[in-house]
Amino acid sequence: MRLSLLVVTVFCVCGLSADVMYETTVTTATTSELVQGTEVHHRVFIKDDVARVERSILHPEHGEITQVMIYRFDRGVVWTLDMDNRQYTEIVLADTVQDIEKAPGPQPLMDDPEVTVTETGNTKTIVGKTCEEVIISMAELSDSMKIEVTVTMWVTQELDSCEELIAFNQKRGEIDDLLSYPFPAGEGRQQTTTAKLPIEMNAVKGFPLQVSDQMTMTFGDMSMCMKTESVFTKLDDKPISQLVFEIPYGFTLQE
Repeated sequence: MRLSLLVVTVFCVCGLSADVMYETTVTTATTSELVQGTEVHHRVFIKDDVARVERSILHPEHGEITQVMIYRFDRGVVWTLDMDNRQYTEIVLADTVQDIEKAPGPQPLMDDPEVTVTETGNTKTIVGKTCEEVIISMAELSDSMKIEVTVTMWVTQELDSCEELIAFNQKRGEIDDLLSYPFPAGEGRQQTTTAKLPIEMNAVKGFPLQVSDQMTMTFGDMSMCMKTESVFTKLDDKPISQLVFEIPYGFTLQE
């Protein structure tokens, strides 16, 4: 899918109408002393072709950090709110897409990793939805490094009334990749296991309400393991005011 699709102003081409609010908790732990674990709480509001994402990050050193982003697909912009200073920044998606499309393409770092996808038949209930377990395993090897990844997904087929949630998460994934640019100049984008994982995960039928992944990287005698878990803790379809998706009164644009 070309990145230019991100600037399509009609986000809900499928005739979506139901408002959605959901909350998730994402925890990260690692065996490395250089990378500290974190806990992030998300609260997301979705209405037609707009969305608001509130993130509360609990960091062991910096304490609690709050971030607010408003995705205005109807206007082709993303706003980031500075709640403390009552300011906001604006990113125009069309301009960002043009800059990225001029950048060098991805360069392979290793050969294609081995991939195993297993449907275990196990089920459990998350926010009132029945979920089935799917495990994706990958291994990637080069002369100097080995990467092993195991992703456990609990996916549901019971979100027929939440098309907006599914559509927004697809768009958000594309935009977050876009906004994470640029990479170091001249380096190009490198294709590794982490680049192929979203492709394999998107191929799984259903929507994941819980995702747990474990990545182990081995360099000679040294090894580091990182674990991340994201789980839905709330899902609601009550009406949401349009004011939730507007710049708050008194906020000024930060140039």
